[in-house]
Amino acid sequence: MILVLNRNKNLAEVWELHSTGSFEDVTEILAESLRGENDNSDTAEIVISRPMQFALILDSYWHLANYKECLRWSEIWLFESLSHYRNSSDEERPQFATMIVNTLQGIVSYCLTPEKRTRLIQTLSSIICHQMEAPENSPEMPIESVAPWILLHHIIKYDEEMKMKKAGKTCHELEDEDEIPPSLKMLFQGHEYLGRRSWCCFNEGALLFHTLNTVYPVMQKLSQESESLTTISQQVDQIFYCLYGQQKKNKGRHIIDHNVLGLAMTWNRAQQVFIFTKPRSLPSYDSSGRCCISSDTEYLYAKLIKLVPDECNPNRLLDEMTKYIEGQINDVPRNSSPLPAEVEDIYYLLAHFYFRNKSWVTNKSVTFFFFIPRIRQIIFVL
Repeated sequence: MILVLNRNKNLAEVWELHSTGSFEDVTEILAESLRGENDNSDTAEIVISRPMQFALILDSYWHLANYKECLRWSEIWLFESLSHYRNSSDEERPQFATMIVNTLQGIVSYCLTPEKRTRLIQTLSSIICHQMEAPENSPEMPIESVAPWILLHHIIKYDEEMKMKKAGKTCHELEDEDEIPPSLKMLFQGHEYLGRRSWCCFNEGALLFHTLNTVYPVMQKLSQESESLTTISQQVDQIFYCLYGQQKKNKGRHIIDHNVLGLAMTWNRAQQVFIFTKPRSLPSYDSSGRCCISSDTEYLYAKLIKLVPDECNPNRLLDEMTKYIEGQINDVPRNSSPLPAEVEDIYYLLAHFYFRNKSWVTNKSVTFFFFIPRIRQIIFVL
């Protein structure tokens, strides 16, 4: 009883200490309190509930930029809250589910360390298993978060890197073996499992965007003849289909409709789509052989350029460029707001496609060539 009274006296000071920014003192008091036994008999006598104590200590460590302690206490609270979730009534479960989601989101923001990794893996696996136990036709996702998949990927990736380091290997050596790393396979499996229940776009497509960010550097290091590149490319096609629906003329045979609403295609998102679909090297205008992009890709790019913001749309310079070429004006039109360098080649690829398909008759090819900075420079010099 005396111990509880002393603890309450210290806890009573926590609110004021936190509000005045004395975060070191807050963490010291709460760490001592939370290390005590989680005794339900004392719950009514504690002035600050245990969940609130965890919230305050995590917030304080965050303000102190002590991410190692943030992760350590997040793992402890995640373990406790999952236990509460399992033992709670149907009325109480949504509250604990929200706590779990918030904790998972916090862990994603912290620096992942090996500390207590084993129990964290077990907890994350338990959450995923609980989610997957729901019926495949269930519209609601228990513990609505894809963060467990993302966290598991980070952990598995970390273990892969440590094993390679011990073996004296590098990431490049693994990729040269034309193998898809287990950590990447796990992300693909996560999309597949969640997609069966139409959950893959939950949390604003966080798992899918995380997968895209992960696979891009891997794809760039694989040879174009690689079987792994083909497999990964098909997974990327599936991700874009789930995120934005059918953007190409034809739906690939490997695409499965997960019946998700998806997200709106914006200019920022369109740039990522282009970066994934553009060829590794640009063709010369008089190159032989087939065009470097297909009619499906042309259809996609034509949709993407409709999203280019007015302030950087090269079409706004077309009239001035035409007047300059015809000698009606003497000053070279200047583009004060060009397209981002990562996507400026989209007009060249479209121009090349139309040129090779003799669409110059309708001025499509000529118009898009005018939009290319390098071509404009040549014209202006001439």
